[in-house]
Amino acid sequence: MQKLSAYILTYNEAAKIEAAVASVLWADEVVVVDSFSTDRTAEIAASLGARVVEVPFEGFGALRNRALEACKVAIPLP
Repeated sequence: MQKLSAYILTYNEAAKIEAAVASVLWADEVVVVDSFSTDRTAEIAASLGARVVEVPFEGFGALRNRALEACKVAIPLP
């Protein structure tokens, strides 16, 4: 059976990160790609079981690509 990763891009989303992570806990892996938040976003995400990867923001395209690279479980698209 194939596995699935879910990634969430964040920056200072402490108020919303718990709901976001909870919404994808069914995935085999939850990766939170955070751009060095100054609030508790990364700490909260990690406490919920997500793997947090810190990535500097250099545009949304670059951030998305880094998020895909951070995912261990990837399903290639046809």
